[in-house]
Amino acid sequence: MEIKEQKEEEQRRRRKKREKTSRDKRWKRERRSEQDVEEEEGRRSRRIRRTGGGAGGVGGSEEEQEKKEEL
Repeated sequence: MEIKEQKEEEQRRRRKKREKTSRDKRWKRERRSEQDVEEEEGRRSRRIRRTGGGAGGVGGSEEEQEKKEEL
């Protein structure tokens, strides 16, 4: 009987941990998606500025070229 109780307790522990990790992962995924949208919008605007909006990244002012070199 004791072995059965131990197995049930182990299953409860595993289920609890699985629920917690899935909850944490869901929260993390939601947070990441919000941050990714903000970062991607920032990257997109920087990319457009850096390339001067030209075709295939050709162009851009000297000032922008200097910024690129600093990075």
